[in-house]
Amino acid sequence: MSYLLGSLILFMLAALSLTVGQSVVLFANRVPPSRFFLSVWASVLSLMITAVGQFIFLALVLTLIGHDWSLLALLILVLISDVPYLLGFLVFLPYLGNPILRLLRLGENLVFFVGLLSFGLDALTTAVVVLSMGLSTELWRHLPFIDPDMILDRIWLLITGRPAPEDPAVLVEHLLETGQFYQPEEEPSDT
Repeated sequence: MSYLLGSLILFMLAALSLTVGQSVVLFANRVPPSRFFLSVWASVLSLMITAVGQFIFLALVLTLIGHDWSLLALLILVLISDVPYLLGFLVFLPYLGNPILRLLRLGENLVFFVGLLSFGLDALTTAVVVLSMGLSTELWRHLPFIDPDMILDRIWLLITGRPAPEDPAVLVEHLLETGQFYQPEEEPSDT
């Protein structure tokens, strides 16, 4: 159980490091506070969802190829695969942020490759599994419908039953001024 705790701590430190690097970029670009916190939370949530997706993907693939695998060992592998993101704070470097992030993702796939080899898979099967998982993860990260603003707008609509205002800062200002939640003004009907 101490391996699980250690890998969970490493995962959280890696997420923190990546978040710090992205926070510096957002701060340097003078992003409004509401957008800043939204972006930071979306980044953390994305990393957690990616880890869950990777776990499910590997569990399905290992089951489909008939490999005997341990749930705990697979969970630890997924958590420690994010160890390269301990250097995630470096994404704040101008002009080098994106290349560094790509190298960290390559490091993540390398950890998966070595980890799956330790599970007893042969090198070719491991390469195919890691390549297909890496490609599906990159595809998921770049799909146009995975937009944090759109997701939060839909959550807002589900919770409140009305569309979210265009600018999140309007919500905060209204709440601070009136002590009440924002209620958009209804447009007059033409009847």
